[in-house]
Amino acid sequence: CPHGTYKNFTGLGDLSACTRCPDEHQTTPLGAVGEHQCVCKRGYLPSGADHCKVFLCPKLSPPKHGYFVNNKCNNVFNAACGLRCEHGYELRGSSLRMCRDDGSWSGTDATCIMKTCPSLSPLKNGHMVCSTDDFSYSTTCRFTCNAGYKLVNSRKRNCLAISEWTGIPPRCLEITCPPLVEIRDGKILPRTCTSQEAIFGSTCHISCSAGYTLQGPHTRQCSPEGIWVASEEGSNKCVDQEAPLLTCPDDIVIESDEFEETTAVTWTSPVAVDNSGLRPVLTSEPAVSPGSRFPQGVTTIRYLAEDLSQNVATCQFEIHVIDNTPPRIDSCVSPPPTVSASDRVAVNFSRPVFSDNSDRSVEVAGSHSPGDVFSYGKTPVVFQAFDMWNNNVTCTIVVEVVPHLCLPPEAPTNGNVTCETGAAAVSCVVTCLPGYASVIPAADQYVCTYTLGAWEPAEQFPFPDCAVKQESVDIIQPATITLEGDVNCHETQLLNQVKQRLEDKVHSE
Repeated sequence: CPHGTYKNFTGLGDLSACTRCPDEHQTTPLGAVGEHQCVCKRGYLPSGADHCKVFLCPKLSPPKHGYFVNNKCNNVFNAACGLRCEHGYELRGSSLRMCRDDGSWSGTDATCIMKTCPSLSPLKNGHMVCSTDDFSYSTTCRFTCNAGYKLVNSRKRNCLAISEWTGIPPRCLEITCPPLVEIRDGKILPRTCTSQEAIFGSTCHISCSAGYTLQGPHTRQCSPEGIWVASEEGSNKCVDQEAPLLTCPDDIVIESDEFEETTAVTWTSPVAVDNSGLRPVLTSEPAVSPGSRFPQGVTTIRYLAEDLSQNVATCQFEIHVIDNTPPRIDSCVSPPPTVSASDRVAVNFSRPVFSDNSDRSVEVAGSHSPGDVFSYGKTPVVFQAFDMWNNNVTCTIVVEVVPHLCLPPEAPTNGNVTCETGAAAVSCVVTCLPGYASVIPAADQYVCTYTLGAWEPAEQFPFPDCAVKQESVDIIQPATITLEGDVNCHETQLLNQVKQRLEDKVHSE
């Protein structure tokens, strides 16, 4: 028979011969042959003659801050109770307990202990403030740094249920400001201000080179925020407010070139020096250079030197071109003699012409002026020309007044003469009395110019006389016979023979 059954005989039989034990919690060995072999199963105790009752362990309670898995725990034999702790607590003891057949629980009693995180080390150069002293679960620690230091990594750390801290371990690093940028045309002291990082509280002093003015604060301090701060706003800059150094040459005195309007003058050009070390731009007013030509007189040369900051320096000197050359006489011609019927006559003449190497006009003074009245004879007229330097030259011309020779001649015999006196000449017309005629034909008009002093036409002067008009029997007419030939004019004898033959021929006829 199987476990939990028996038969009441010892022989062979099938399962129908097997009888169950009185209690279902009883068991028998295989092949049991009597009820007396029915015993309580493991975990059960006899209860009366034929029954079994389950064996119970003491009732378990969950530990403080703990609980049973699925919130239940039976205390019957073979019952299993799982134990857990609340969040943030750690189980100490057995997490699983079994009710054993001897009525005791397996394992050890469990307790729930609050979890803790590893102790945090004090923060160097800073402070740590925690909500608990034991670093237990949910403890919060906050970190700050001393003045002059800045916190890196986590400012706050929490203790987690897994006994680990949140965040990254903090550190207090010394606060530094970046090196200051070098200032052009100036300096920042101490020199470490520009060569390395400066610690909190460091003060740097800023100044400019000679000739420069500082714009912006004179000091900067490294602040707790790691930035440079100053007592006033604005960036630093050294501004050049000093003009270049410029020296002009001394005044120059030079004689002018003879008979030239201008004179070449040389000098040493000034050199401008600037505090920036750069060469300033040099210009001149007027735009001249050594070797230029200058007119007579005083010329002021002004030099200007301008640096990159538009600071300007000026200097000037004078060039005196002195003229020692007197004016030139371009024309100094005496007028022709003036013929006058009067011993006092106004004479016009051309004034002498002067010029100067300065190409400026000259001042001319004369003893007489054109149109003045002169008497018979020669009168010296003196002209003197002065240039601007009072150099002078003298020119003398002669004005001559002579009586004219054109006095009207006497009228011809038995005739009349009518004359008219003009400004330059005397003109006359000759006429005969009625019944008379000129012995020799007279000119239509006779003219005597004052300049020549002779009557023209000369071949018909003096005036021919007038005679009574008569009928002529003979006509006497002057004639000229011209013979052409190859006779040499020096053959006087031959020529006289020819002349005699001609005379004889004319008289014979």
